[in-house]
Order: sequence, then C-alpha cells, then structure tokens
Amino acid sequence: MDAVRYVVDNGIKWRAMPADYPPWQTVYYHFARWHRRGVVAFLREQLRRQIRTGQGRCSWPVTLIVDSQSVKGAETVSKATRGFDAAKRINGRKRHIAVDTPGLPVMITVTPADRDSARELLWCLRVMQPQITQVWADSAYAGQLVNWSDDFLGMTLRTVSRPRGAKGFVVLPRRWKVERTLGWIM
Repeated sequence: MDAVRYVVDNGIKWRAMPADYPPWQTVYYHFARWHRRGVVAFLREQLRRQIRTGQGRCSWPVTLIVDSQSVKGAETVSKATRGFDAAKRINGRKRHIAVDTPGLPVMITVTPADRDSARELLWCLRVMQPQITQVWADSAYAGQLVNWSDDFLGMTLRTVSRPRGAKGFVVLPRRWKVERTLGWIM
C-alpha cells in the first residue's frame, strides 16, 4: 500500500519505484487487482464521504460542477478512440471531470473529442451517482444538452457564462472549483 501511495504522490512511472519497495511488477499487480475489484473506487468514495461529513455536509453530493479539456491525440492513438473537437480544432480525446461543491473529484472520464461526449459524461453520472439533481457547467454545455439532461436524466444542467466584455482571467462563480481541481491534477 505504501508503494502505491508513493507512485501516486510522486507521479512517477511504475518502473521508477525506489529499491526500498518491492519490485514494481508486484506493486502494480496488487494495484491492478484492487482496481479491478473496485477497492480503489471504494476507498476514494469513503474518503470523500468522510471529508464531506467532517465539513458538516451531506455525505453524498447532490450538486456537481463539470468541465472538460480537449487533448491532441498522438499518431499512436487509434482513430476509434479519438474524435474532432470543432470548437478547439483539436483531433484527439476529451478529459471530463465532475467535482462536488468543495472541489473533490466524483468522476473522471476520457472520451473521443466530439460533441456527444458531454452526454456520455452526464449519462455515466446519472447511473453512478443517482442522487445528483443539479450540475453546473460552462457555456459549452448549453443548448440542446440542457433540455436533454432535464428530460431524459431528470438532472438540472445550469451553465455559467463569462461576463460580457470581460477580458483575461475572470473567476466565475461555482466553476472556479472545477478549474482549481484540474489545476491540481495537472
């Protein structure tokens, strides 16, 4: 367990494991086994619930904040797993993240960078987190997605737009939490 935490904390490759720990193959084998059996997800959920209740909040979030980033796909990325994001003019994948109101990650997914990838994220959220009633997002999630989310998922999707005439960096209400979390991950 300490070796897995070392890899995560330091962001190193498995093969760069210090000699003080067991061989990297052994550590990775146990991590992969725990991941397949849902142990890693269970631990993450328990930690988030403990943090939320410690802050005096309900242990299960009902409001989330979502965002995505388009990432250019390398030539080695198969065409089946990448798409084209017309707004950013990027051929690749999209990283989606959903965080609760304190900014703790609830779901992170990677999809082909196309228009319908936001629907996939919202659908997964509905299946995995049925208690969600409201989702905040940027204006890229506006349009038909708002109605689809309400009609088919029973989830209120609200968008936060930049103030008109704003130039440069502007802290947007609610959205800054997901942006901060993305910054921490990067």
